[in-house]
Amino acid sequence: MNVLQCLVQYCKKKLLDNEKYLQYFFDRGLTFEIIDKFNLGYFPSFLDEIFEICDGKELKKLGIVHNAVKSIFFNRVIFPIYNLNNEVVAIAGRRIDDLNTAKYVNSIYNKVQILYGLNFTKEEIRERDSVFVVEGYFDFLTAFAKGLKNIVAVCGTLLSLSHFILLSRYASNIYLLFDNDKAGEKMSMKIIKDFKRYQTNIKRLKLCDGVKDLDNFFQKYSLDDFYNFVYNINENLRVNFFQRLKGAF
Repeated sequence: MNVLQCLVQYCKKKLLDNEKYLQYFFDRGLTFEIIDKFNLGYFPSFLDEIFEICDGKELKKLGIVHNAVKSIFFNRVIFPIYNLNNEVVAIAGRRIDDLNTAKYVNSIYNKVQILYGLNFTKEEIRERDSVFVVEGYFDFLTAFAKGLKNIVAVCGTLLSLSHFILLSRYASNIYLLFDNDKAGEKMSMKIIKDFKRYQTNIKRLKLCDGVKDLDNFFQKYSLDDFYNFVYNINENLRVNFFQRLKGAF
């Protein structure tokens, strides 16, 4: 077992023992099943136990600890990040309190090579020949929990050429579902411009007014609502495309 797998198992156990942080995931609409499947966790505010089971030097190389008493991951919920072989290659952490620190942090890894969740959804993406690309961990997890399973997240970076080539192996239709604001629109338009010379069909989908992102949408609406809203708002999509997707459920 490598150091990251060891750390993920430890943080998952700590989450299940911590009512406050576990309730945070429940309040975000996630279930025990989702927490277990994606090995979500909690990184405590001390390192003694971690150093007893994980190699401190390796953790420092990965940017997870600074020294024997300090880590940027203290008191954060943890999202393991996997490669296509289901190996943990990094962790990300989110603060849940309103503190003057970065909302998200992550260990050192090559973001332009990895898409969050693809190891779990690649077969669904291949089967449907389409993929929804979202921005963040909760966009992905909340949508997956509601049944939208041909989905990946970029998590803190643009969709790179490496990402695009990787997704093109599984689907000929890529649909961008970034935050429902000017920044999300700008990011989508840049990606479409960069990759329009390729054969893959890539489009931006706009969510309905009143929601800021896909996570927020699924806090209010169902999967059927998603298909209906997205189709009605994005008239450039053919009816049979969404009928085909809905028919798979």
